[in-house]
Amino acid sequence: MLTKGGGERVAVDLANAAVADGHEVSMLVSYPVDESLLEHRLSPKIKVRFISTIPSGRLRRYVAGLPWLWRNWKWLSSQDILHCHLTQASALGALIYIVRRLLGGLRPAVIETNHAVGMPIPYWHRRIHGWMCAQHDGIVMVAEERFWTKFVRDHPKLQSELIPNGVDAIRGKVNRDLQIGYRKSVNIPQSCQLVIGTVSQFRPERRPHLMAEIFARLSRLLPDNVHFLMVGDGVEIEAVRTWIKNEGLESRIHTPGLSKDPRLAMSVMDLYLTLNVGPITGIAALEAVFVGVPVIALQLDKTFQSGSNEWIWSHHELEPLTDRAIKLLLDANACARLVEKQRTYAECYHTIEKMNAAYSHFYARVLSGL
Repeated sequence: MLTKGGGERVAVDLANAAVADGHEVSMLVSYPVDESLLEHRLSPKIKVRFISTIPSGRLRRYVAGLPWLWRNWKWLSSQDILHCHLTQASALGALIYIVRRLLGGLRPAVIETNHAVGMPIPYWHRRIHGWMCAQHDGIVMVAEERFWTKFVRDHPKLQSELIPNGVDAIRGKVNRDLQIGYRKSVNIPQSCQLVIGTVSQFRPERRPHLMAEIFARLSRLLPDNVHFLMVGDGVEIEAVRTWIKNEGLESRIHTPGLSKDPRLAMSVMDLYLTLNVGPITGIAALEAVFVGVPVIALQLDKTFQSGSNEWIWSHHELEPLTDRAIKLLLDANACARLVEKQRTYAECYHTIEKMNAAYSHFYARVLSGL
């Protein structure tokens, strides 16, 4: 589905970059969604194909792939690369790989970007995902992780590569008038001097309740003219809003829902908080860096050793995290230095140009090995 998630964003940016390089690209998605989400970012040269014309539950989406595969095999076998993103695509890719092998074909080469690296998901889920990945020609890791490092080592015939995520992001904040308009639209008062925020989906694995707790803790340590912004939507948003209301903080912690332009929301922020798993950070945090907002993170991997050399500082305990946030907010020069340090790092490792070049080389390597 073309919705506002990190994996979907990477898929769209890569597709646009491939078209710009002169390749023919089609986007295969489950079913149509609101075009004002991510689909509007697609190049008009990209043809979107839908497995189903109507929304359906998760199980029905998986089943719908079977008749679609039968009807569209001729077209599929004419493609050079099938690049899979996220779980349903991984499952369909595994099925296509098996059918292709049974028919003795060489196309399409099935490649997956593993966006689950570092995510706090159940072990059995990883095992199932691992089986699906083993039915591919190539796999890309967005970062290193013990489980997947061992998986790659145990499957030497599977082509693999480490390619950090990149984003096609506009540099800098929106103009002041747009910032003022956005602040009004989300009920941030004129008296507010500083805004701490985050952009994320309100799903269990994104820990929105934990982020709300961090903001609540900071609200008790900072004056009333500091406000908090949690931008995004998902199944847990109403529960989080209820918790914030019960804490008496609905006037300071704002939850406006989904933003169709995250850069606009990020432009009113003075500090951005994200969740890291080891060295892995989210796509929205990368975009915040390019907007020019200093970023720090709550570290979900308690075995990860935080250090001063991290390009995005993180800690797994709340007290050091809130202390760091407050120190940054009180030191404009430190914030400015952090913004420059993070932007320089992101320009070196996390641009769409770097990511697209790495994938182009990987595609060629996988195709040459068939």
